[in-house]
Amino acid sequence: MRCVGLLLVAAACGSSQQDQAQQTLQLTAQALVDVETSGGETPEISDALEDAHNWLSPVEAAVDIWADGGYAAYERVAPCLASALENLRDALVSADRSVPTSLEQAAAQALAASELGCRRAPDE
Repeated sequence: MRCVGLLLVAAACGSSQQDQAQQTLQLTAQALVDVETSGGETPEISDALEDAHNWLSPVEAAVDIWADGGYAAYERVAPCLASALENLRDALVSADRSVPTSLEQAAAQALAASELGCRRAPDE
């Protein structure tokens, strides 16, 4: 369903987007726990795991302030979370470790949140 015209339709789509953001947040949290509990604190993946954790906080903040413009913030940070999750997946594969389904799902949802792409600060 497209978000056009009618206020009621727009509100429903906004709620759907917020639900998607909340689900992405939950999947990401689960994915990080899955990686950590399967021995994820190894040197091969520790940087990628830390980066994913670092992007989780801005996503949480955006979801928390959704009604006050958090949707716009989410569209900016979700692609960076997706990138971090993809890097984590790649690190797991390189270390010959299994990739949790939750990680694949979270990365796909975060990537689908926006067409903007990740725009990290210059010093990152």
